[in-house]
This record gives sequence, structure tokens and C-alpha cells, in this order.
Amino acid sequence: MRRAAIIAGALAMVAAAAHPAAASVVLPLTPAELAAGAEQDVIATVTAIDARWTADGANVETVIRLATDAGVTLTIVQPGGDLGRVRQVILGMPRYRVGERARFFLRHNADGATWRVYGWAQGKWDQRTIGGVPVFLPGPRPDAAAFTTNGMVWPAARMPVPYLINSAGSDDLTLPQITDAIHAAFQTWQDVPCASIAYQDAGPTTLGVAVDGQNAILFIESGWVYGSEAAGATALTILDGQQTADVAMNGQHFRWAIGPSGALAAGGTLDLQGVLTHELGHFSGLGHTMRSHDTMYYSWTPWGGQRQPSADDQAGLCSIYPVAGDACAADGSGCPSGQACVTTAAGRLCDTPSDPIGASCNYDEVECDDFCLFTATDLSSGYCSRFCDTNADCPLTHHCAPASAGTQTVNVCFTGAQPTPPDAAGSCALDEQCPTGQYCSTMSACTLDCRTGDDCPRDETCDDRGRCQPGPGTPPDEGGCCGTSTAPGAAPLGLAVLAALARRRRPQRRCDGSRATSAP
Repeated sequence: MRRAAIIAGALAMVAAAAHPAAASVVLPLTPAELAAGAEQDVIATVTAIDARWTADGANVETVIRLATDAGVTLTIVQPGGDLGRVRQVILGMPRYRVGERARFFLRHNADGATWRVYGWAQGKWDQRTIGGVPVFLPGPRPDAAAFTTNGMVWPAARMPVPYLINSAGSDDLTLPQITDAIHAAFQTWQDVPCASIAYQDAGPTTLGVAVDGQNAILFIESGWVYGSEAAGATALTILDGQQTADVAMNGQHFRWAIGPSGALAAGGTLDLQGVLTHELGHFSGLGHTMRSHDTMYYSWTPWGGQRQPSADDQAGLCSIYPVAGDACAADGSGCPSGQACVTTAAGRLCDTPSDPIGASCNYDEVECDDFCLFTATDLSSGYCSRFCDTNADCPLTHHCAPASAGTQTVNVCFTGAQPTPPDAAGSCALDEQCPTGQYCSTMSACTLDCRTGDDCPRDETCDDRGRCQPGPGTPPDEGGCCGTSTAPGAAPLGLAVLAALARRRRPQRRCDGSRATSAP
């Protein structure tokens, strides 16, 4: 069976208005990978939430008490928290409320006694009700292609926004390489013509992530406290209305380079400038989008295009710091080679054209309207696709089919023409041309033999096309049920899109009409 992988993230949350917005770079984890990486997988209720200063007094942390369904009390200790006068938000950590019930994937903290949520926000599955049945689903996740904001707004009095570069550097790069990448990433955002934000290198520092009124950018080569699965962490601190932001890169568990090849990037060597451009978008107030064409796409992306914000990314920044300005002329001139002048609500901006469904993509180039469906496990080949519910959501050159993602499924547009629908008289040539629950008979007509196993002989079962099939059927009163079949084009996903799972997963329907409630 063809192997396919959707690169997408589980980059988590920061408080923004009334809803959380995603941020910080955490590697995407499938449900199976979450289960394998967690030391405990529990369903529990939050009984208490208390913020406190860390032992060294430099940061805030939050203690969350859980009561599991098995009657065990567990304690999560998580960086960041709200002490009233001081609020420190570590972008990407899960959020809690007393009384909520969720499924938690947990690993021990370094102290061996307390716990953390593995995978950050993607490791906490909130309980929701679908069709009257409680289920645990990943999320929440961004649900729009357009830009979002995260609530961070630098006031005009703080312009240019000062930042400090930690002089300890990185084990993988020289300090001049790091400095150049940081300057280039900031300059990319400062060059957006319709935004008034500006930044300034305020010199070297030895400061780390702390509630200290400074904006530090640093690598942490040992003692990384945010989980080995996190490549970067951005912390916002609000002290009596005064904003500060620290960006930390994980040098302990990841390798860093300047413009690594796609093959290296796919293997875990990250491009510092690309990741920083994304992180500094959060530093400036932006959330995530659902288009891999955007720098602010919610997944870690190995391709170099992440260094250049799309027109949507730029429009998002301009919505926070609006000022009149165009990047190109009305006749389309003024954009770099390969880019076009597009008109947005913020003004005329340059953008690289995005690719439609079916266009090729790989670890060196992904400019898809939605995402790249990789057809090679090393990400060297793939084509642009999108999520779907039915064939109507895909172009005629592609069909909508389920793709396995751990213990759950998502529907995506796979290459391959859609079946021709039956004509007005109802004739057909393929089962796929018939309505759900019917098959195409030898008379070229859509029909069905059964709706449940009760309609079939004792030694047969009813498949999802309404056809009685020979087999070791079990009588319905002994647990027998309708048979199932795998839809054409189904393929396992190497990296799951948890956002899509949260939004598109449906509970399975039993033969008696009830819905399955087993945990994913």
C-alpha cells in the first residue's frame, strides 16, 4: 500500500482575546506516537490549579492537580502561569480549567515525582460531546486559512522593540551565524510596508528566559525544561501591562544549521532563520494559519520558503500595526522575480503564487494552498492536497478517501479521477457511483441486499455497500455487526494533522444505530 504522510504541526496555544491561538515549535506527533512516548495515558479531572514562582524566583510555573478515573491523584508542574500581577505565558503549553475532564499523555518531569503533558497541547485531549456521546478529541486547533493574532501588541512607546542576543551561542553554529540569522528574521518582518513595527539589537546578554523585563533570544544546550519534543519555546510576560518576550531554541535535542538542504531538514536539522522567522511572527503578535504556503502555518516546515512571509502573513502584521504602505505598484511592478503583486485590505503586497491541488511538492518546496501530501517517508516527493468530506470538495482529478492516522482517520483528496456519477436513469458501472449503502449490480443499477447483518443468511455479513458477503459471520445476538471495507486510496499517515482530527473525526455508528464510544 502506498505510504503517505501529511506534515502538519501540533504547535499549541497562547491566550488571545477569548480564544487560545497556537505558537511555538513542537514536532507533530500521531496518536500512536503520543501513546508510545507517554509514560502514562490517563483520563482524569482537573481538581486544582495554582501558580507559583519557580525555586530560583526567575519564572512562574503552574501546579495542576488531577484525579484519574482510577482514583489516583497526579500532579502536573508546567512552565508559565498567572499570578495576578504577573502573567507568564509559555506559548504552546496546554490550558486548564477546574472541573474539566480530559485524556492526558504524561511523562515525568526531571524531579521524577511530578508530571508534564507530553507533546504540549497535542497531549491533552479535551472531552467533548458529539451526537450526545462524550468523546476525547485532540484540539483545539486553528480552523481558518486566514491569519490570526495572539494578543501581543507592542506599544508605539516601545518602538523600536529592543532584543538581546545571548552570547553563549549554540553548539552547532558560530555566534556571527546566529546573529546574522536573528537580524535577517527580524528584518523580514520590519520590511513589511504596511506595518509600523520596528526592532533593534540592544546588544549581547547572558540572560535566559525569565521575568526580568528584557527580551532575550538564546539557545539552551542543557537543562531544557520544555520537553524534548519541543524545538523552540516563546515566552510572553505581562507585568502590570508591560510586555516582554523571550525566545529559546532547543540545542539539547535538535541540530541547527543555516539553510540546510531539504534532506537534512527532514532528518531533524532545522534551519535557524526559517524557524526564527516563524517564532518572531509570534513575538510580534501573530498566530497560526492552515496554509503551508504561509510562514505562520501551524506546523514545523523544513522548506526554505518559511523565511519569507506570505501576503496573508504580512496582512496579519499590518492589522496589528497599521500604516499606509504598498510593496508594489498598481501595474504589478516592484516585486522580486517569481513573486506577484496582490491587493489585500492592508495594501498591495508581494507574494509567491500558491500551488493548487495536484501540484508537486517536497522537502525543498511546499507552496500549497493547504498542505503537502508526502508520498515518500523521507519527504522527498508528494503533491498538494486538502481535507475533504466528499468528492465535491476535491477537483475532478482527485477523489476524497480516508487516510489512516494512528487509531483515527481523516479524509483527504488523493490523486485519481472521481467515479462518474450514475446517469439520470440510475445506471452505474462502479460501486462508487452509487449512494452510500448501495452497490452496482450486474444489471448496472444501484441496489442493496441488506442494511444490517440481520438481513443476511446466518453465515454471511453485510458490507458497507449493502451486499451480503460469505464469511464467518456471527449472529447479531452474539455480537455480529455489519462488515466494513477499506475505501480506495486509503493510506497510513506518518505525521498526523491533529487539527483535522479534532474537526473532522466522527464517532463510528454501530449496527443498532448507536455510536461507538471507545477511546481513540
